[in-house]
Amino acid sequence: MYEHLDAVVLRAVRHSDARWVVTLLTRQRGPLAFLVAMGATAGARRRRAVLAPMNVIELEGDIRPNRSLHTMRGAQPETPLPSLATHPVKIIMAQLMAEVLAAATRDEQHDPLLYDFARYSVLELEGLEEKGIALANFHLAFLVGLTRFVGIEPDFTDVEPGATFSLDEGRMAWGTPNTLSPTETAFAARLARMNYRTSRVFHLTRRERNDILDGILRYYSLHGIPLMSLRTVALAREIYD
Repeated sequence: MYEHLDAVVLRAVRHSDARWVVTLLTRQRGPLAFLVAMGATAGARRRRAVLAPMNVIELEGDIRPNRSLHTMRGAQPETPLPSLATHPVKIIMAQLMAEVLAAATRDEQHDPLLYDFARYSVLELEGLEEKGIALANFHLAFLVGLTRFVGIEPDFTDVEPGATFSLDEGRMAWGTPNTLSPTETAFAARLARMNYRTSRVFHLTRRERNDILDGILRYYSLHGIPLMSLRTVALAREIYD
């Protein structure tokens, strides 16, 4: 029986000449994979545009408990996101978000709040100015915010002058192999408060932004979510100053 699903598109991978496997993050059931016809017809081309990374869509899905691939019908945009299909930096940001979410949801957890964060994030990205600090820092704010929804949010409640932060433990500690210096800890505590609204106050060079990106990716990897090898990370490194 088909049921209504609200979803964010994570990825589409060719399965055969005429079919693709499309992974969605749904609000009702968490991550799900669908087998979708993607031939050369006009209808298939429209379907491919609807199922672009980070599009927010509505659909009907036939979800069978004993299947890893499901079927869908009636997929359509919930809200238009025109700049995500045309603006080069926003396209990179959307692809990075989709790859990160796909890597972070492999355990198939069902968390409506994670879906809500993903949807909110892509709507924020759509609404940003086409060039500016907030757009250049968007992926950092996304990665910082996502830690709250995948169980690895760092704890800076005990930060004080001279304190050190353990990347391994995700809290203030001293003497572990992956401990930040007091100066790095103070900056990391400030960075942990970054969100889509405050990201514009972080005036960073490209090198500084990439150093921060490397640190965040390292933190994710230490907590079981390896992201360093994602294809779009290299693209994100080239975003303008």
